[in-house]
Amino acid sequence: MYVDKLRGIEERMVWLRGQLSEMEPSDQEYAVLYCELEKWERSYPEFIVDESPTQKEFERFNGEISILLNRKVNEIAEQAELIDYLAGVEQSVSLQLLPKGIEVELHYEHGRLRYSCIADDSASGKDVSAILASSQDVPRYISYDEPLTVRGSLFYTSSFQELNPEIDLLCDRADREIQRNRRMMVFRSSSLLADLPFLAKLGFLVPYYRVFNQESAECMADECEAMITYSTGYELKGVLLSTREEDVLYRPAITKSRLDGKTVVITGVLSKRRYDFRKDIEALGGTLAGTVTKTVDFLLMGTNGTGTTKYQKAMKLGIPIMTEEQFKDRYDVK
Repeated sequence: MYVDKLRGIEERMVWLRGQLSEMEPSDQEYAVLYCELEKWERSYPEFIVDESPTQKEFERFNGEISILLNRKVNEIAEQAELIDYLAGVEQSVSLQLLPKGIEVELHYEHGRLRYSCIADDSASGKDVSAILASSQDVPRYISYDEPLTVRGSLFYTSSFQELNPEIDLLCDRADREIQRNRRMMVFRSSSLLADLPFLAKLGFLVPYYRVFNQESAECMADECEAMITYSTGYELKGVLLSTREEDVLYRPAITKSRLDGKTVVITGVLSKRRYDFRKDIEALGGTLAGTVTKTVDFLLMGTNGTGTTKYQKAMKLGIPIMTEEQFKDRYDVK
């Protein structure tokens, strides 16, 4: 009886390998089949073969690609230390705002998304292919034929987390609000050719970044300060500075700031009259607009704001969204 059971398990694993290697399942089907095969191989390692799709993934995780992705990130908190670091950089450097979230990896072959997982130190992290399939920031097909692994941060917009504190970051529900607010911001790839501008052209979400080449240390440090005080509506880790060799995360204390020159649009129900918020915004040096356009800096959202046309347009244009509580806290508004 036990031998028959083992034989049946081995036959199932052989069938799964054939489906993954020779057939053309959909992205969702591939993720389901891959997860089942990975589970069987963990339970019965004696049946693992070198040609298994999971072993090929393992090689990519532990080869040159893994070295490029899993770089140690040093942290800097003081501007003087940041300037000293930048003064010693003799190559191009990219500056990018990073939101707080869970790091994930996307694996592409021949331009097709094959597998997504949580990025950690193991050979293969938790499979999140089905969870990421609904994110508008994760392209299923890209114009890039070479194998490509992309790392990014999976998060919900701060406004959504504020309204739904009970929702886990990786909950796998079909709720439309959850699907619409799940974001995936890319900050690194396995290819030296696929830098941030190129990744953006491939369809990945890479906002809030600048690329400098032989600029002064003071100029780049000022840009870091400007980025860290920019109102994204997301809870931030800091500014990631990346060169070909290393990454440095700049995480200064984020202080309250003004709205000088920024344009704000309001949607939803607020605790005060909009006239009162207009006075607050103008006192901070900002401007209150009536419609959402590309020139708007952020959307101030009250309760019941997620179903409005302004909210939907802001999401489509990638405009940051801030709740009333976040606005009051950041700008010290009563």
